[in-house]
Amino acid sequence: MIINYLFKTIRIGVRGLLPAIVLISLIHAQSPPDDFTGSMRLDEHTGLPAALYNVNSRVYSGSPREIAEAFLSENHILLGTPEELTDLVYRENRGSPAGHHVSFSQVYQGIPVMRSGTVVSINHKNRVSMVINGFKPYIEVNTTTSIQSLVTIFTLHGV
Repeated sequence: MIINYLFKTIRIGVRGLLPAIVLISLIHAQSPPDDFTGSMRLDEHTGLPAALYNVNSRVYSGSPREIAEAFLSENHILLGTPEELTDLVYRENRGSPAGHHVSFSQVYQGIPVMRSGTVVSINHKNRVSMVINGFKPYIEVNTTTSIQSLVTIFTLHGV
């Protein structure tokens, strides 16, 4: 099912063959659970789902935040998030006529990651209905500042 979707959406040319095979392998390894009946939109850079639509998950119990965290943890392989959700920070829960929309943002070593919002939408039956996944799984940034860097900056600015 998901493999057919990828063949239809990826233009495979001479240069695109290897990335397509890698992407198909990645998605096949991270295929959704057997009871997933919805659809998804893939991020062209990571190959991970950028959005899950019509999820119709199992019924959860707890607060909207607890439901969202449980769903993200249970589906961490598919979504590319850590199982413990250590890199996701809860932001807010917004109620709407459709249910609740619980938002998270990503941090890397305590620093917020730009455009990394993840929103889990939960209907009134406590089922996850949609997920927007902005998680960036492959971040490698040096977050330490050296004394030499600070001296250079201060010298350039005449401090």
